[in-house]
Amino acid sequence: MTRWWQFGLFGGIVLSIATVVKVIRAIFRGKVEWGEDDGFAAAIFGMGFLCGVIVWAGKGLHQRLGMVGDAIVGLVVMVAFFISCMLLFEPELLGAKFQNGGLPMLEMAVVLGPLGGAWTGRDLRTEASPPAERYSTLPKQPAADNNLKDAKVNPMGRPFMEHPSSDFETAVEAIADAIKRLRALPAWDRWIMFNAQCMVGRADSYHFAAIRMQQGEIAFEKPLDVDIKKVTKQAGVPESCLVKTEGGYSVTKATPIQAACVMDVIFRQYLGIRPYTGEGEDYAIGAEW
Repeated sequence: MTRWWQFGLFGGIVLSIATVVKVIRAIFRGKVEWGEDDGFAAAIFGMGFLCGVIVWAGKGLHQRLGMVGDAIVGLVVMVAFFISCMLLFEPELLGAKFQNGGLPMLEMAVVLGPLGGAWTGRDLRTEASPPAERYSTLPKQPAADNNLKDAKVNPMGRPFMEHPSSDFETAVEAIADAIKRLRALPAWDRWIMFNAQCMVGRADSYHFAAIRMQQGEIAFEKPLDVDIKKVTKQAGVPESCLVKTEGGYSVTKATPIQAACVMDVIFRQYLGIRPYTGEGEDYAIGAEW
């Protein structure tokens, strides 16, 4: 999950590119005023950082309002940017020169901000969407080596599911497909173990975690107090998708993709599974009887 400071750093770095170009040109011309240029660079980075944090804070609007939410975030970012420029570089534009200088700049921000926000917000909407929506489309055919026929004939044989593989892009999709096939079995009368794996610290050090599942029941190797409201919210599913039971928890009312998203959040937030370095947000997982 992307954090506020990552958005801020990205905004600061992007906005600082223009400053880098300015400094390089000044160096070649022999007209570098280091004190002034350093201050300018710091101010530009700070403005970019502020804009990035505003975008992070407005991520929820992308999800709730779509393009309208993007436009609102764009408006706030642009107004904040112009006000910051005026405060840092020419405060008079907010005072004596406001009517002829500051006001036209803010009017420009009101026009350009929503347009820019709506145009660039599509990628942010995808990043901010709940996991259950992000993985709503699964491959039509299950993995060739783990097909339903094999599961019926020899459920105690080779692993029921393994990821990474060429069949699924993410662990969530692999888990969802496995649950879908498990629910299609004539009888699901034994526990199956979903084993997740990730690297920790050194490249040769690994961490393992497991969730057992039978029908809609899920259980853990050790007692685990799961915050149902927090987990379902982070997974982007209704609270009814995760219910407390005597032996653990139930995802009976969840669709395969919803159940997979719930398990993914538990693996990450409660069982210490982290993405592999260089693999984006993904980790390794398998399912065995």
